[in-house]
Amino acid sequence: MTNLSGLLIAVLLIGFTSLAVWAIVSKRTTQDPVSFAVIILAVVAMGMCAYGLYMKISELYFVMRSNLVEGNGDGAFAFTPLVNYMLASMGFLFMLVWAACRGMFHDIEGPKRTLLENEEMLNRRERARGNG
Repeated sequence: MTNLSGLLIAVLLIGFTSLAVWAIVSKRTTQDPVSFAVIILAVVAMGMCAYGLYMKISELYFVMRSNLVEGNGDGAFAFTPLVNYMLASMGFLFMLVWAACRGMFHDIEGPKRTLLENEEMLNRRERARGNG
């Protein structure tokens, strides 16, 4: 694979990621242009990270393959990081899909409000005990 194919894979990853993000938050972005800008920047950053990860994985793969073809076995060290990168990437992807399917991105402000309401309720109870 060449750098051009790596770039193509990164562009495809950006496309699929942007579609997924758009599907998750489409209602919010139509009302808030700041959220839309943040999503665009996140997709661009994720695309650059995907391209960097692809380049690192392809280099490890080519080192492993070239040394194994030559028969000296020096490329075997590249197998472990290659598997680690793939497993970590798949794990993060599955966690993202799981969180999106469970609706964890729908109300991200709710827990903050609940925490503040509970704190205010506890403060009122403490004041009532102190005065009573």
